[in-house]
Amino acid sequence: MVLDRYRKAADRILVPVASRMLRTNPNAVSWVAFLAAVGAGLGFFVGGGGFLGLALLLILVNAYLDALDGKIAKMAGKASSRGDFLDHVLDRYADVFMIGGIAFSAYCDLRVGTLALLGVLLTSYMGTQAQAVGQGRRYAGLLGRADRLVLLFVGARSCLRRRRSAGESLRSRSSPSNGSWSSSPSWATRRPCNAASRRGAASRARQRSRRSPRAGGARGPSPDSTTADA
Repeated sequence: MVLDRYRKAADRILVPVASRMLRTNPNAVSWVAFLAAVGAGLGFFVGGGGFLGLALLLILVNAYLDALDGKIAKMAGKASSRGDFLDHVLDRYADVFMIGGIAFSAYCDLRVGTLALLGVLLTSYMGTQAQAVGQGRRYAGLLGRADRLVLLFVGARSCLRRRRSAGESLRSRSSPSNGSWSSSPSWATRRPCNAASRRGAASRARQRSRRSPRAGGARGPSPDSTTADA
């Protein structure tokens, strides 16, 4: 992986914690990391500012614990093929939940998310298949699991920042201090004005109806009355 060269730098934050957890079962740490990945996927799927922030936190927890379980196993002498198998299986399910949560969310096109998920699973399958036929497992290359976690974190953080900026701009446009309410009054403020205008129109119509007989009398007698007098 691209970040494989930074393994020694990561040991600075892994070794002190792993040395205090030598009695802990590494498989239990792997399960906790998997649960964190499930929570991150659900946070992506539900969406919203709070759930995106929770997904960011759980991605960091998953990434740290996924590296910590192997370090504990090596330092405590508990490394085994069974533990390695469990770690790989849980990692694949973790990828499914996290990338699937993004794929089925409102932040991603389902077709693009499905292709990304298929690419991750096929890449991992080819790595394990090469290991099964005796070619060994190589973690070098582009977009390993650590790289994918970093990309997920960066993408989720950018979405969260855009969401916050959009919310701030929306609140600034709807604030009464900038006069936007006076230029576009709500329905509640327009209704009294409309009612008053209707009452005024009705009052003027009644006044015109009252004045019309007087106006006719002022113009003089009608032709029918003149003919009858003659």
